Amino acid sequence: MSPTEMTQAQAGLLETLQKRGHLTATNVRTIQAFVQRWHVPAHVAVLETCVLDEASLAEAIADCYAMPRLVQLRQIKVSRVNLERIPYAEARRLEVLPVGPNSSNGRFGVVMADPTDPARVAAVRDIIGEELTLAVADRTDIVGTIDEFYPLSGRLPSIWECDAPSGSSSASRQNQ
Repeated sequence: MSPTEMTQAQAGLLETLQKRGHLTATNVRTIQAFVQRWHVPAHVAVLETCVLDEASLAEAIADCYAMPRLVQLRQIKVSRVNLERIPYAEARRLEVLPVGPNSSNGRFGVVMADPTDPARVAAVRDIIGEELTLAVADRTDIVGTIDEFYPLSGRLPSIWECDAPSGSSSASRQNQ
Protein backbone atom coordinates (compact mmCIF):
# COMPACT_ATOMS: atom_id res chain seq x y z
CA MET A 1 0.00 0.00 0.00
CA SER A 2 1.37 3.39 -0.88
CA PRO A 3 1.28 6.01 1.88
CA THR A 4 -1.49 7.90 0.07
CA GLU A 5 -3.87 4.94 -0.31
CA MET A 6 -6.46 3.85 2.21
CA THR A 7 -6.81 0.15 2.93
CA GLN A 8 -10.06 -1.60 2.03
CA ALA A 9 -10.75 -2.00 5.76
CA GLN A 10 -10.37 1.73 6.38
CA ALA A 11 -12.60 2.58 3.43
CA GLY A 12 -15.06 -0.08 4.59
CA LEU A 13 -15.23 1.38 8.08
CA LEU A 14 -15.96 4.86 6.73
CA GLU A 15 -18.52 3.54 4.24
CA THR A 16 -20.29 1.53 6.94
CA LEU A 17 -20.36 4.48 9.34
CA GLN A 18 -21.76 6.69 6.56
CA LYS A 19 -24.43 4.16 5.51
CA ARG A 20 -25.58 3.85 9.13
CA GLY A 21 -25.82 7.65 9.50
CA HIS A 22 -22.86 8.18 11.82
CA LEU A 23 -20.89 10.15 9.19
CA THR A 24 -21.83 12.43 6.30
CA ALA A 25 -20.27 12.32 2.83
CA THR A 26 -18.35 15.49 3.74
CA ASN A 27 -17.08 13.83 6.92
CA VAL A 28 -15.86 10.86 4.90
CA ARG A 29 -14.00 13.05 2.39
CA THR A 30 -12.38 15.01 5.24
CA ILE A 31 -11.31 11.82 7.03
CA GLN A 32 -9.98 10.28 3.79
CA ALA A 33 -7.89 13.40 3.14
CA PHE A 34 -6.58 13.26 6.72
CA VAL A 35 -5.64 9.57 6.37
CA GLN A 36 -3.83 10.24 3.11
CA ARG A 37 -1.99 13.31 4.43
CA TRP A 38 -0.99 11.99 7.87
CA HIS A 39 -0.81 8.22 7.18
CA VAL A 40 -2.93 7.23 10.19
CA PRO A 41 -5.65 4.58 10.45
CA ALA A 42 -9.20 5.72 9.66
CA HIS A 43 -10.39 5.33 13.27
CA VAL A 44 -7.58 7.66 14.41
CA ALA A 45 -8.46 10.17 11.68
CA VAL A 46 -12.11 10.17 12.79
CA LEU A 47 -10.96 11.17 16.28
CA GLU A 48 -8.23 13.61 15.21
CA THR A 49 -10.60 15.50 12.91
CA CYS A 50 -13.13 15.69 15.78
CA VAL A 51 -15.86 14.29 13.55
CA LEU A 52 -16.79 11.90 16.36
CA ASP A 53 -15.52 11.72 19.92
CA GLU A 54 -14.16 8.44 21.31
CA ALA A 55 -17.38 7.37 22.97
CA SER A 56 -19.44 8.10 19.85
CA LEU A 57 -16.99 6.24 17.61
CA ALA A 58 -16.97 3.19 19.90
CA GLU A 59 -20.79 3.24 20.05
CA ALA A 60 -20.97 3.55 16.25
CA ILE A 61 -18.58 0.63 15.70
CA ALA A 62 -20.50 -1.50 18.20
CA ASP A 63 -23.77 -0.60 16.47
CA CYS A 64 -22.54 -1.13 12.91
CA TYR A 65 -20.64 -4.35 13.54
CA ALA A 66 -22.95 -5.87 16.20
CA MET A 67 -20.26 -6.30 18.83
CA PRO A 68 -20.15 -5.55 22.55
CA ARG A 69 -19.22 -2.04 23.64
CA LEU A 70 -17.34 -1.99 26.94
CA VAL A 71 -17.04 1.00 29.26
CA GLN A 72 -15.02 1.53 32.41
CA LEU A 73 -12.43 -1.08 31.54
CA ARG A 74 -10.53 -0.50 34.76
CA GLN A 75 -13.37 -2.22 36.60
CA ILE A 76 -12.97 -5.43 34.59
CA LYS A 77 -10.99 -8.16 36.30
CA VAL A 78 -8.13 -9.28 34.05
CA SER A 79 -5.73 -11.91 35.34
CA ARG A 80 -1.97 -11.60 34.97
CA VAL A 81 -2.06 -14.83 32.94
CA ASN A 82 -4.30 -13.15 30.36
CA LEU A 83 -2.12 -10.03 30.28
CA GLU A 84 0.92 -12.20 29.63
CA ARG A 85 -0.70 -13.47 26.43
CA ILE A 86 0.06 -10.13 24.73
CA PRO A 87 3.28 -8.30 25.62
CA TYR A 88 2.86 -4.73 26.81
CA ALA A 89 4.48 -3.12 23.73
CA GLU A 90 2.20 -5.10 21.40
CA ALA A 91 -0.89 -4.32 23.49
CA ARG A 92 -0.10 -0.59 23.22
CA ARG A 93 0.78 -0.74 19.51
CA LEU A 94 -2.37 -2.67 18.62
CA GLU A 95 -4.54 -0.86 21.21
CA VAL A 96 -5.85 -4.15 22.58
CA LEU A 97 -6.61 -5.40 26.09
CA PRO A 98 -6.59 -9.21 26.50
CA VAL A 99 -9.58 -10.01 28.69
CA GLY A 100 -9.51 -13.81 28.65
CA PRO A 101 -11.47 -16.85 27.56
CA ASN A 102 -15.15 -16.31 26.77
CA SER A 103 -17.14 -18.95 28.63
CA SER A 104 -20.03 -18.88 26.13
CA ASN A 105 -18.03 -19.68 22.99
CA GLY A 106 -14.56 -20.74 24.18
CA ARG A 107 -12.81 -17.99 22.21
CA PHE A 108 -10.30 -15.62 23.76
CA GLY A 109 -11.85 -12.21 24.43
CA VAL A 110 -10.09 -8.96 23.56
CA VAL A 111 -11.14 -5.32 23.67
CA MET A 112 -9.88 -3.15 20.83
CA ALA A 113 -10.12 0.48 19.81
CA ASP A 114 -10.61 -0.59 16.17
CA PRO A 115 -11.79 -4.19 15.88
CA THR A 116 -12.76 -3.50 12.25
CA ASP A 117 -9.14 -3.56 11.03
CA PRO A 118 -8.44 -7.10 9.78
CA ALA A 119 -4.66 -6.61 9.94
CA ARG A 120 -4.80 -5.65 13.64
CA VAL A 121 -7.21 -8.48 14.43
CA ALA A 122 -4.97 -10.95 12.57
CA ALA A 123 -1.91 -9.68 14.47
CA VAL A 124 -3.71 -10.18 17.80
CA ARG A 125 -4.93 -13.64 16.70
CA ASP A 126 -1.35 -14.57 15.76
CA ILE A 127 -0.03 -13.44 19.14
CA ILE A 128 -2.80 -15.16 21.13
CA GLY A 129 -2.83 -18.26 18.93
CA GLU A 130 -6.59 -18.69 19.23
CA GLU A 131 -9.80 -17.48 17.63
CA LEU A 132 -11.03 -14.22 19.19
CA THR A 133 -14.19 -12.67 20.55
CA LEU A 134 -13.99 -8.94 19.81
CA ALA A 135 -15.35 -6.02 21.78
CA VAL A 136 -14.83 -2.29 21.31
CA ALA A 137 -14.04 0.48 23.81
CA ASP A 138 -12.75 4.05 23.82
CA ARG A 139 -9.14 4.29 22.69
CA THR A 140 -8.10 6.35 25.73
CA ASP A 141 -9.79 3.90 28.09
CA ILE A 142 -7.95 0.96 26.48
CA VAL A 143 -4.54 2.65 26.58
CA GLY A 144 -5.05 3.87 30.15
CA THR A 145 -6.17 0.44 31.29
CA ILE A 146 -3.19 -1.22 29.60
CA ASP A 147 -0.86 1.21 31.38
CA GLU A 148 -2.58 0.55 34.70
CA PHE A 149 -2.94 -3.23 34.48
CA TYR A 150 0.43 -4.26 33.06
CA PRO A 151 3.09 -4.55 35.76
CA LEU A 152 5.93 -2.06 35.56
CA SER A 153 8.38 -4.93 35.13
CA GLY A 154 6.67 -5.78 31.85
CA ARG A 155 6.85 -2.22 30.58
CA LEU A 156 10.49 -1.43 31.23
CA PRO A 157 13.47 -3.23 29.79
CA SER A 158 15.30 -5.42 32.23
CA ILE A 159 18.35 -3.87 33.81
CA TRP A 160 20.31 -6.88 32.56
CA GLU A 161 19.35 -6.10 28.97
CA CYS A 162 20.71 -2.55 29.17
CA ASP A 163 24.30 -1.88 28.25
CA ALA A 164 26.17 -0.10 31.01
CA PRO A 165 27.95 3.09 29.95
CA SER A 166 31.61 2.44 29.16
CA GLY A 167 33.81 2.48 32.20
CA SER A 168 30.89 2.15 34.63
CA SER A 169 30.64 -1.61 34.98
CA SER A 170 31.18 -3.10 38.39
CA ALA A 171 34.35 -4.80 37.14
CA SER A 172 35.90 -1.54 35.99
CA ARG A 173 34.90 0.12 39.28
CA GLN A 174 36.58 -2.67 41.22
CA ASN A 175 39.81 -2.17 39.29
CA GLN A 176 40.00 1.51 40.13
